[in-house]
Amino acid sequence: MRELERTQRVFFDLVTAREELVNVLLGPEQGNDDLARLVRENATAGARDRIEVYRDMYFLRLRDSLAEDFPKVRAVVGDEGFDDLVSEFLEAHPPTPFLAELGARFPRFVSEHPRHRDRPWLAELASLEWARVAVFDAPDHEVLTLEELRGVAVDAFASLPIRLVPASIVVDLSWSVDEVWSSIEREEPLQAPRLDPRRVVVWRSSFDVLHETVSPPQARILDLARGSGVTFDALCYKTAEGRTPEAAARIVWETLGPMIAAGLVRSGAR
Repeated sequence: MRELERTQRVFFDLVTAREELVNVLLGPEQGNDDLARLVRENATAGARDRIEVYRDMYFLRLRDSLAEDFPKVRAVVGDEGFDDLVSEFLEAHPPTPFLAELGARFPRFVSEHPRHRDRPWLAELASLEWARVAVFDAPDHEVLTLEELRGVAVDAFASLPIRLVPASIVVDLSWSVDEVWSSIEREEPLQAPRLDPRRVVVWRSSFDVLHETVSPPQARILDLARGSGVTFDALCYKTAEGRTPEAAARIVWETLGPMIAAGLVRSGAR
């Protein structure tokens, strides 16, 4: 077993090291004998050539994974610029064994990258894209429907829990990068975003990931409905601000209704 573990470690080091292969081979814990023992040569390729194939494919797989997670960032910086960014990112943040976690630190890396200081909004575009990835992998949950609401007794409506579905994230933006995302999606000419603070909610409906810029009243409900949530009665109370209870309830319903229709609110029964 120890020999197997050592073999696996040596192979992993050879494939994943970002420095030149010769430097890995000349390291203090391994040498050319390791390569000859691990990789069989044939008539068309030697051991080093064959291991380089694995090294190239390892990087390309990670690059492709990040390209799938951040297609709009790639569209902004171009294929070559994205490859350079990925290479530097992987050198600074070696990947974990879990490929799904690879892009978690990418937005922060972009925000600190000196080459993109003239695009301070690029990191926010990456954050929006990563939020979309995160909600796709988030747990499922039954959503509150209009049919379920019709079945709630009048005297129980005030205590109805209002909670966001687990597959939802609220992203605070300083730039209008949601518009950049949409322009790229529609294959329109890229225009630099505006410095225009906003909140965007990202959520999954069935297998579709959606995002939408929310109004201030919707943002307030989103804040209150996170985590353990809030009751309908409490929403009305926090919205009253000098209004009559009837007026507050109407405002809450007009704001909350589209969110329920969009599948953003958890079912209270499950």
